Amino acid sequence: MYVLYTVVILVYIMLLKCIHCKVSAVLQRWLCCGHSWQSQLLHVFVGALCLFSVAIVIYMHERQLIASIRTEIWPLLRRQRPSIKAKEL
Repeated sequence: MYVLYTVVILVYIMLLKCIHCKVSAVLQRWLCCGHSWQSQLLHVFVGALCLFSVAIVIYMHERQLIASIRTEIWPLLRRQRPSIKAKEL
């Protein structure tokens, strides 16, 4: 059962990635270079939306990855760095 669930999730992620690639290709042709700044801004917003949706899918389906980031990487980023004081001459 677990293997079937994993295969379904992988197929779902691959399908989502194919959709994002097609959307990016269409936007690259219609909105990117050589057009007005409004179309370029729309291109950036749609790209950000695609990136956000992929991040949401990863967050929803990759619990082990999120757990390892929270336990191992996040404390390293939150660690206080020592302040550097000017040396007196």
